[in-house]
Amino acid sequence: MNFFERYCILCKEQGSTPNGVAKKLGVASASVTQWKQGSVPRVETLARIADYFGVTVDYLTGKSEEKKKSVLPEENGLDEEFIRSYSRLNETNRAQIDSLIQFLLSQQGQ
Repeated sequence: MNFFERYCILCKEQGSTPNGVAKKLGVASASVTQWKQGSVPRVETLARIADYFGVTVDYLTGKSEEKKKSVLPEENGLDEEFIRSYSRLNETNRAQIDSLIQFLLSQQGQ
């Protein structure tokens, strides 16, 4: 699978379009057209795209099937994607997530 195919799949998973994500990242729509024709973005752009989707650059470029970035240090055990998503929530939604986590932990007997 090439870069553009993976990029399109990730866009679809987020409910967006290739041009919509590119716009959010400050990338010209002409670049998306070039990607569709087989070119690969510059390293800096690949890194921004990978960060946006929470995947590795190697996954984007087809060098790896490992999609997710590695977790943060073991002492906190939190996944980067979760932290990034959580930080974008407003205070009310964060409180709801916190409550849900506490509820689920209690259901597991923790």
